[in-house]
Amino acid sequence: MANRDESQKVAFVYSNIYQLYKKAQAAADTQTKDLPDAKVFRTDELTPAKVSSFKPLEFKSATAPSAASPSPHGARQKDLVNPFDDLKTNISKLQDLHSRLRFMLKELEDLVEKK
Repeated sequence: MANRDESQKVAFVYSNIYQLYKKAQAAADTQTKDLPDAKVFRTDELTPAKVSSFKPLEFKSATAPSAASPSPHGARQKDLVNPFDDLKTNISKLQDLHSRLRFMLKELEDLVEKK
């Protein structure tokens, strides 16, 4: 049996159907051997499940620093963190991702046009 290989445009792939059939038979046999004996449960055979109430764990929250004793590190962090810098970095990341997406879409369009 000859199958045309679309990726090669003109080449053909020859395969032996009997060998494919034997491989499929062997695979089916191993799958049935691996399965345990199945049992169908009937509703009258099952006992009702016991459901208990669920109580999630509660974590203690960290205490906030008091206003009377401000930490020296907190003041420096507020001065160093500028929201505009974060916005600028986010915008640059978005623009980079947008250009990558455009490139990938162009590549996909070119591939579709070839076929």
